[in-house]
Parts: sequence; structure tokens; C-alpha cells
Amino acid sequence: MLPFTDRLDWVVATLVLGRYIALLAYAIATAREVGRLARAHDGDASWRELLRFGGWMTVSNVISPLMVYMDRFFIGALLGTSAVAYYTSPYEVVFKLNVVSEGLFGVLFPLMANRFAASQAEPDRLFWLGARMIAAGLFVPVVVIVALAEPFLGLWLGPDFALRSSVVMQVLALGLLVNGFSKVAFNAIQAHGRADVTARLHMIELPLYVVALIALTRQWGIAGAALAWSLRMVLDAALLGWMSRRMAGITGPCLRRCAVLALATLASAMTPLLLPAGQPLLRAVAVLALIAIAAAAFWRWQLDAQERGRLLGQLHQACARPRRLLRGPRAQGR
Repeated sequence: MLPFTDRLDWVVATLVLGRYIALLAYAIATAREVGRLARAHDGDASWRELLRFGGWMTVSNVISPLMVYMDRFFIGALLGTSAVAYYTSPYEVVFKLNVVSEGLFGVLFPLMANRFAASQAEPDRLFWLGARMIAAGLFVPVVVIVALAEPFLGLWLGPDFALRSSVVMQVLALGLLVNGFSKVAFNAIQAHGRADVTARLHMIELPLYVVALIALTRQWGIAGAALAWSLRMVLDAALLGWMSRRMAGITGPCLRRCAVLALATLASAMTPLLLPAGQPLLRAVAVLALIAIAAAAFWRWQLDAQERGRLLGQLHQACARPRRLLRGPRAQGR
């Protein structure tokens, strides 16, 4: 909403204007940087490479959001507009978890781009680091959603809404976990400058996703639409993992180790589905036990001695800081 009007056309016009202002700012910054590149390198070659890379990035940036949002249009067309609300509410909650992967790869991607050419061991090391961080960052929120989706939605939106949407929320959460692992391979390929690979994969996935979305939505309603999206994430992860070996130099042993970690994390996150429904207290206790077991296993088998020592040091510093703050006023009082 705008402070001076609540008209939708003005809201849309303001959003479009903001996009054009951002475009202008990027254009000015790009003109300055490209000018420097042109003075340092062959201008024509730099422009050709820039346009090629940017063109494939544009393809991905068009197809990817299309696949993200097309499910609700098919739901509205096949099931009616009332069904869209039962899908989008859990969808928006689950997709807030993307902040984990976005924050991680905001740091890891520049490191990949900078170090992949340094040595043969660097791609595997950073790839394995990204997979472990995704497992550590997404497992807890995903397993909580899978276990407590129905009581959460019941408290938030009512029991009828929870009955219709809890399965959607669970399936989407599991799909988002798979998507987190696929982003490791996606960023590895992009770090090698191969935007064309990811764009071509998106072009392959689009028609397959449309067919699966229509078929599964007709068969199982909004739960089928969620399943179609999650299955696309599985396909995306498999294709990107395969291509990362060819295009990013990731070795077979590293990919197999990451695949085992991803499958173990996914299987553990699905464990609450085996618990009886309608017993939120039992599910909450089971989730706490599962998180404790997973944390112990991660500590024992996924972290080496140096990483465990570094983590313990950081925890010690974090615990010591409040004590120093409490001692400060006392020391001043004396």
C-alpha cells in the first residue's frame, strides 16, 4: 500500500517505476565497469562474452520465475480460484526458508568463482562445504514443518484450512530441502561462467513440469501440484549434479558423498510422516529427539577435528561475551 492512495494501478505503476530506477542505476554502474574492462582487454571480445553470458542469464531469469509461479495459475484453472488460497498460504511460509540458501551462497558463490581455478581440490572442497551447510541450515526448520504443519496451520488459519493445506506444506518443505542441495551444483556451474548450461536445463524442465503439474493437479488437487513442484526439484538436483561433474570439475567421489548426505537428510526429514496424526505433543517430542540425534551424527561424521575445534571456540566466545558484559558494570561499581 502507498501512503497517499490504495488504488492498485498506482501501486503497480510505483513498482514499475522503482524497477526502472534500479535499471538506470545498474546501467550507470555497468557502463563504468565495462569501460574499464574495454581499456584492459579486447573490447569486441569482452562485449561478445558479456552479451552471451547475459543472454543465457536472461533465459534462466525468465523461465525460473515462470516455473515458480505457474502452479497457482494451473490450480486456479483446474480447481477454481478458491483452491489457490489453500496452496499459496503454506507455499509462502515454506519459501521464507530460501533466506538460508540465499545467505549461504551470497558468501560461497564469490569464493567458488575466485578459487575454482586455483587447484583441483578446491571445487570438491567448496562443493562439499556447501552441501553440509545446506543440510545444517535447512534440516531443522524442514523437519519441524513436516512434523507440525497441521497443528501450526490449525492455530494460524483454523482446522479446516489445516486439513486442506497441511500435506501441501509438508511436500513443499521436502521439495525445498532438495532444492537447497541443487543450488550447490547450480552455483558451482555458474561460478565457472556456464550460465548456458543452467538455462538449457531450465528449458528442458519447463515442458516436463507443465505436463506433471497438469496431470498431478487433476489427480490429487493442490497436493498433486505441490508434488509436481517437488518432483521437479528432484529432477533439477539430479541434472545439475550430473552437469556439475562435466562443467565444474566436481569429482565422482565428492558427488556421491553429497548425494548420500542429501538422501540421508531427506529421509530423516520425512521420518515424522510415520508418526500418528492428531498428537502434536508426541510429534514435538519426537522432533526434538530427531534433531538431537541428527546434530550428534552431523558432529561426529560430517565435521572434521579442525571444524569441531573452530566451532567450539566460537561457541565459547559467544558464551563468554554475556559474562564480560555483566562483569563490566560490576567492575565499574567497585
